[in-house]
Amino acid sequence: MASERLSWSPATFWAATPLELSMAIAGVTGKSSQASPVSRTRIREIVSSHGPQKSIRQKADSR
Repeated sequence: MASERLSWSPATFWAATPLELSMAIAGVTGKSSQASPVSRTRIREIVSSHGPQKSIRQKADSR
């Protein structure tokens, strides 16, 4: 089931738009047809400059 594969709660799954679901599935499967707008190197730079953050998963599950 897509919600399990994405680790989404049922509420998050049903609240997602078709585009959000499609993009999430493409991200998990690695079958995205578009190149990432941000390189992995740049993502690492951003993450390291902001330090540890709380997971957004907790917020999404509480919807």
